[in-house]
Amino acid sequence: MNVGKLGRAGAWRPAAAALAALVTASGGLAVTAPPAAALTATVTPAGSARTVTLINGDRLAVAVSPSGVAAATAGGAGGLASALIRLRLAGQAYEIPADALPYLNRGLSPDLFDLGPLLRAEAGGRLPVRVSYRGALPALPGVRITRSGGGIAQGYLTAASAPAFGAALARQFAADHRRGSYGTDGMFAGAVSIGLPGAAAPTRPDFPMHTLTVTGTDLAGQPDTGDVVGVFNVDNLLKFGDPIETSNVFDQGVAKFSVPAGHYMAIGLFFDITAAGPTGMRVVTLPQFTVAGDTTVAVNEPTATSEVAMVTPRPAVVRDITFGITRLTAHGDLIEDAVDAGNLPVWTNVTTTPVTVGTLHAAATGYLTARAGGPRYEYDLAFAGPSGLIGPQRYVVTPASLATVRAGYFQQGKSVGGWAPSSIFGFDITGGIAILFADIFPFGLPRTGTQYFSAGPALYWFNQYWQSFATLSGGQSDAARAFTPGEVTSQDWNAGPLHPGPNVNLLGPGNPLPALSSASRAGNTLTLWITPFSDNTPGHTGTGFLSGVFGGPPVTGRYQLDQNGKKIAAGTAATGPPDLILQARLSPRPATLRLALTTARTGYLYQLSPATSTVWTWRTARRPGARLPAGWLCADLTRTCAVQPMMTLLYRVRALATNGSARTGRQLVGVTAGHLQLARAAAITGLTAQVSVNDGRTWRAVPVRPAGGTRFDVTFNAPPGSYVSLRVHAADAAGGQITETVIRAYRIAP
Repeated sequence: MNVGKLGRAGAWRPAAAALAALVTASGGLAVTAPPAAALTATVTPAGSARTVTLINGDRLAVAVSPSGVAAATAGGAGGLASALIRLRLAGQAYEIPADALPYLNRGLSPDLFDLGPLLRAEAGGRLPVRVSYRGALPALPGVRITRSGGGIAQGYLTAASAPAFGAALARQFAADHRRGSYGTDGMFAGAVSIGLPGAAAPTRPDFPMHTLTVTGTDLAGQPDTGDVVGVFNVDNLLKFGDPIETSNVFDQGVAKFSVPAGHYMAIGLFFDITAAGPTGMRVVTLPQFTVAGDTTVAVNEPTATSEVAMVTPRPAVVRDITFGITRLTAHGDLIEDAVDAGNLPVWTNVTTTPVTVGTLHAAATGYLTARAGGPRYEYDLAFAGPSGLIGPQRYVVTPASLATVRAGYFQQGKSVGGWAPSSIFGFDITGGIAILFADIFPFGLPRTGTQYFSAGPALYWFNQYWQSFATLSGGQSDAARAFTPGEVTSQDWNAGPLHPGPNVNLLGPGNPLPALSSASRAGNTLTLWITPFSDNTPGHTGTGFLSGVFGGPPVTGRYQLDQNGKKIAAGTAATGPPDLILQARLSPRPATLRLALTTARTGYLYQLSPATSTVWTWRTARRPGARLPAGWLCADLTRTCAVQPMMTLLYRVRALATNGSARTGRQLVGVTAGHLQLARAAAITGLTAQVSVNDGRTWRAVPVRPAGGTRFDVTFNAPPGSYVSLRVHAADAAGGQITETVIRAYRIAP
C-alpha cells in the first residue's frame, strides 16, 4: 500500500508505515472472471490510489502493491501543522496529525486515523462522523450535522470543510498544551467525542493489572505538562498495544497506565512551542523495561540531545527530516512509531544497552535540495542505526557513500509535478521490512537535475513521480532498485514514446517487493497485468488508466483476448484498476493467444503519446511443475506458475529534449525487441516500422537496420514542427509477434 497525504496548505510532507501483508487495512481496493476480482481486491499496482480525508483536512492517497507495502506521505503548511505521527501496531496502520495525538480517546476516536476503517467509511467525498455530547448540540467547525438527539449526532465532513476543523484543532492544541487540558474544554467541552459511525472498542484478554507510572520533565528540568507518552508491551501486543490504551498525557510530570506484567517500551513525544510558534520536536525512547508489580520509569525531554542532522558534500537546504523506531515483539508483532516534523528539527535520545526481547531498529531519512538560483540537485538520504540501539543522529554524508543519478523528466507542457522518493531497509523483521521514506514534494516540469541517493547493501529505493502535483496524475513509478556507493548513472522519466509496459524485477531473488509477472499461466488460468503509458526505462511503469488521485482528465481503453481465433474475453479496460488486470480460463491444449489493447487520454499534460494500440500474439501451453524464482509472485501470491512469452518493445529517440522534441533533420529511433522477464524467449526474427506525420491518417514504411543483438535502428525524415507517430512490428522464431502503434510519439522541433 502506498499512502500519500496532501496537507491543508498543499505542501507534501513525509511519514510512512511498515511493510506488511495488508489487505483490508491497506486499501483493499476492490477482468472478467471472479478470480480476477479477488486478485484486484488483494493487490493493486503502485501508482493507483484511492483518497481518504482526515478530520483535520489532510488527504491521504491509499493504494496496494503486490507485496502489500504500506507507506505514507503527509502535508501541511509547515511547522507543527505539517507534523505527522505514524503508528503501526500488529496490522493496524494509523496516520495521526501531531496536534490530534493528545486527543485520542479524549475527544477524538483513534478510528478516525486508522486506514482500514477510514477506507471502509468514506464514500462520495464525505467523511462520516458520530458525535456524542452532553447538553446542547455542539457547533463543530467543518462538521455538518444531519440528525441529532439524545446526546448523539450524525454528520460528515468533506475535503472542503475539514480544513476548518483542522484550523480549530490547531488553535485548541496550542491552548491545551500549555495547560495539559486536552479534551476538557473549548471544542470538546460538554464531553464531546467524535468518531466514525459504528466503531467499537476492540476486545482483549483480561490480565491481572499493575500501575505503571511514567514521570517526565521538560527541557527546563521541570515536571512536564501537556506532552505525550506511549507505552507498548513488547512480549505480545494483545496484552497491551492499541492507541486507546497506550497513549497518555503528562500532567505535572506524571502519566499513569494500568498494565499487565511483562516487558515494555515507552516513547515520549515532546513539542517545543514558544510564543512565536513551534521550534522542534523531541523523541525520548525507553526501548525496554520490565513490569512485575507497580512500577515507575522516567522519560525526560532533556535526554533527547541528538539532533537528526545530515551534513552533505554540497550546500543543501533541509526540506524534510523523519525519525522512526521499528520494534518487533517477541510474539512477532510489529510496532512502528515515526515522527515527521516537516522542516522542524527533531531530536532523540541515544541508548547504549541493546534490547533483549524482540528486535529494535532506528532509522532517519532526509530530503534536502540545492538553494534557489544555483545548480539543480537534491539529496535523498536514508540511514539505519546499529541493531538494538538508538545511535547518534548526526550523519556526515560523503560522496563515496552516494549514488549519483542524472535525471530527466519529459513532457511537452510545463506543470508543477510531484516527486516521491521512498526507501526501504532490509531489516530482519519477521513478515516484512520497514519503509522509512515516502514523500511527495512539488517540483517544476519538464526538468533535468542531479539526484544523490544513499547507497549500500540492504537499502532499496522505489521512487515515483506525477506530472501534476495538484491531482497526482500522469507520471511514472519505478520498481525497487538498489544503488552501489559511488555509482554514476542516468534515468529518464516519461521519455516517449509511451506505451504499455511490463512489470520488472531489478533486484532478483532478494527483491523486498516481489514482482508480479505481467503474463503468467497456472494450470489453465491465464493472468495478465499490463500498465499503459509506461516509458522506456526498465522498471518504470505509468499510471495506466488512473485519471488522477485527486481528479484529472479521463483515460479510456478497450481490450480483447482471443484463443485460436475465438474471442474469450473483451471489455472496457478503464473501469477497474489502473492497469489492465485480466484472468481467463484457457484450453488445456496448446493454443495461440492474441491480446489487443487500445488506450487514450486527453489533456494538457498528455499532448505526447495520447493514444496507443498494441497487439500481442504468442503460443501457450500448460507447464506442470513450473515455478518462479524468489523475488517473483504469481497471481495467487504463490510462485507456482509459468511466465508467458509475450514480446516487448523499448524505444530511444536520438537527442530527445525534455520537452519531448527532437532536432530537425534525419531521425533515428532505436528499438529493442524482447520478451517478458523469465519467459522462454525465442530468437527475434525481424522488425519493421512505419511512420506518420498526420496523426495516423496515412503511414509510410521506413528503413530498419539491425544494430546488434535484439536492437534495431529506425531512420527517416520528418518535417519541422510535425508530430511523429510510430508503428512497429516485431516477430520471434516461435510465432510470437507484437504490433504497436503510438500516436504523436514525439515531435520535431520547429
